[in-house]
Order: sequence, then C-alpha cells, then structure tokens
Amino acid sequence: MWTKRQICAAAAEELGMHSLTPDEEQGILRRLDAQMALWDSKDIRVGYLLTSDPDDADLDAPSGIPDAAVEAVFLNLAIKLAPGYGKTLSPDTRISAKAAYDALLTNAAQPLQSVRAPMLAGAGNKSRMPFLPTPAEPILAGTDGAIDDFT
Repeated sequence: MWTKRQICAAAAEELGMHSLTPDEEQGILRRLDAQMALWDSKDIRVGYLLTSDPDDADLDAPSGIPDAAVEAVFLNLAIKLAPGYGKTLSPDTRISAKAAYDALLTNAAQPLQSVRAPMLAGAGNKSRMPFLPTPAEPILAGTDGAIDDFT
C-alpha cells in the first residue's frame, strides 16, 4: 500500500519536480487531503485515510488507497497542483488522468441498496403488530431453512 508521501511525490514527479522541500511536501499533502475529502463528499470512496487535522498530517502514514486507484489519485492531484507551481501539464497527463479517473468510477460503481418497505402481516394476523418484522440481514433471510418462521 502506498504512503501519502509516495502519492505526493508521484504527483510532483508528474510535474517535473523531483526534489521537494519539507514545506512543499506538507503543502502537497494538504492538497491531497482536500482532493480526497472532495471525492469522499461526492461518494467516490477509495479507502483514503483522511487526516482529521491538517496540522497533524503525517506524510509517512499509509494512504489506504488500493493500488488500482493510485494512478487516478496522483494524476488528478498533479492537475490540481500544476497552476500553483507554474507548471504546464502535457496533454498525455490530462488524458491519462481522465482515463484513470473514469476507470476508478467504473470499478467503484455499485448499485444502491434498496430498502425493503414494511410488509403487512395480513388478515389472519392475530398479533398486535400489523407489520412483519424485517430480517436483520435481508440478503441472508431464509438461509437457515425457516423461510416462514417470523418469530
């Protein structure tokens, strides 16, 4: 698993910046945290371990990002960093960033879980509860063989 320092360094290398000062590293880490918080708010969650306080950010902490998502993260970070460092990105970098981001979205797309509406117990119900209880785990409901046992 990549560390946050490695992701920041990869983004900087994409901009042609091969040696960074500690202040530059911390600045890039803050931008990485901001990018990942934005993605998280858009329900694009790749497992990134967000920093709770920017002043306590640790470059050597694990990122939590799976290897398949790292390229999308550091290439898009490079795009965000370029104007601040007066760098111009190559068209290839922009194309690769878009392709990696699109692949990330495709791989991470999961259908929304449906919520089961309460079901009326029916006319023969003798209990005080008008609705059948919802199984604790709807996907596993009935796997124990007692399909119609609602007690």
